[in-house]
Amino acid sequence: MRRALQAALDRSEIVAAHGLPADMTSPDCVSVYMCGTTYTNEAGGDIIRSPSLDRARALLKEAGYANERIAILQPADSALINPMAMVVIDRLKRAGFNLDVQAGDWSSIAGRWVAREPIDKGGWNLVPVIYTGFDLSDPLSNVGIGYNCTNNQPWGYCVEAMKPVLDAYVAESDPARRKALAAELQRLAIENVTFPMDGQFRSPAVWRAELKGVIDFGFPVMWNIERAK
Repeated sequence: MRRALQAALDRSEIVAAHGLPADMTSPDCVSVYMCGTTYTNEAGGDIIRSPSLDRARALLKEAGYANERIAILQPADSALINPMAMVVIDRLKRAGFNLDVQAGDWSSIAGRWVAREPIDKGGWNLVPVIYTGFDLSDPLSNVGIGYNCTNNQPWGYCVEAMKPVLDAYVAESDPARRKALAAELQRLAIENVTFPMDGQFRSPAVWRAELKGVIDFGFPVMWNIERAK
């Protein structure tokens, strides 16, 4: 089922929903790490390089999917998440998923996201989220790798084959060997669909000309700012 979802995700369509210039998006990136960072690689990338609704439908059939309800939470008030969520919802419906779209504000969804309830008691199957490149750039902080088998996060994946590779990565001090281990972790993450990627983009930042001391960073930094006199 997860592989069917992964096959349906067309990163070009999804990031295009943000309406950003071409140089601010990376739809061709097949790395689970932020592209352009130390551990960027293409291991396992062939699986997701060419998304296909036909392949998604075939994988659903192979999985024995019988049109069961799939609850997806849609953060309708998020200017960053909602555009991509609408494209994801459209593509999954076209692939044959019976989606129960539950729109709401991000604060409410974030509360439901961390709960572990069945879908008939407010739980969920899918929720689109955005993480910064700081989170994604290293195996230990990457949400599709670093929380493997920990059972302390809402997505709850556990890939046994990833355990010894993660241990080896932690113990390894040689940079070249660490890159090789990071690539193997990526291959396992993509193969097991621990955290399917919708695409990577850079979020534009703007501020009023009267402000000084603004720190142009990967997420809003609210200190050091003054209003120019």
